[in-house]
Amino acid sequence: MLLLVALACSPLQYNLRTIKIGLVAPITGPRHAEGEAWVPEVRAMVSEWNRGATGLYRVELVIYDESEGPVVARRLAVDPEVLGVAGYADPANLERDRPVYDEARIRVAAGLEGVRDLLAGVAEATPGGPARRPGSPTYTR
Repeated sequence: MLLLVALACSPLQYNLRTIKIGLVAPITGPRHAEGEAWVPEVRAMVSEWNRGATGLYRVELVIYDESEGPVVARRLAVDPEVLGVAGYADPANLERDRPVYDEARIRVAAGLEGVRDLLAGVAEATPGGPARRPGSPTYTR
């Protein structure tokens, strides 16, 4: 009986569709301290979002090292569950990878604020699903 009450009062998160947000950060190299600081902060943002998820989606964070170069953008672009990508400590690296994201129609938002923007886009998603497309409020150029 108590189990039924507990289940009735908790969100049914096992029914949520998983979408991914990529964090591309300098995990190695001269700016590694910056990237290492980003990771726990972004994990906390995603965890907080998932705890309050009452919509249709659960967010999974995928983290890549910015120093790996364009291969990271290609990995993210071929994953159909990736809604968007944020991070990039070096704006030149983001511009280098942007054509890959544009072609895959993946939302891009720079820096840690970009993660917040992408999570807001998930929250505003309609039952048809969050779209991987330019022109959305969280897609930045």
